[in-house]
Amino acid sequence: SRPSLARPLGPAQTCFEIYGFDILVDADLRPWLLEVNICPSLSSSSPLDKRIKTKMIADTLTLVGFQMPYADEGNVTMSLCQKSHTVKTLSQCRLKDLGAAEWATILDAHDEFMRRGSMERIYPTKS
Repeated sequence: SRPSLARPLGPAQTCFEIYGFDILVDADLRPWLLEVNICPSLSSSSPLDKRIKTKMIADTLTLVGFQMPYADEGNVTMSLCQKSHTVKTLSQCRLKDLGAAEWATILDAHDEFMRRGSMERIYPTKS
């Protein structure tokens, strides 16, 4: 039997994607989803389009916590937290058993929530 690969938790688990939703609004103001683009165009065809896309990109980078790396005499430093739990073992531990990686993940999630701006979390769902 193959050993199960445990998915680690921690701050190194950050990624995001931008999708483009094409929506048609009919005469009764009902929205109709036409398609979802996995690689939407970010070029702008008008000043309004440029303003909307610029704000969306700025909000996205803020949401994911993008920061310019600071160079210390030419060397960029990065701290890595040691992971002490996986998704499978996390449900069986107590708060006092959480390590630095788990607390960093909790704080990162809270910070992300505070940076959400006009965006709304749709996944994972609240239920």
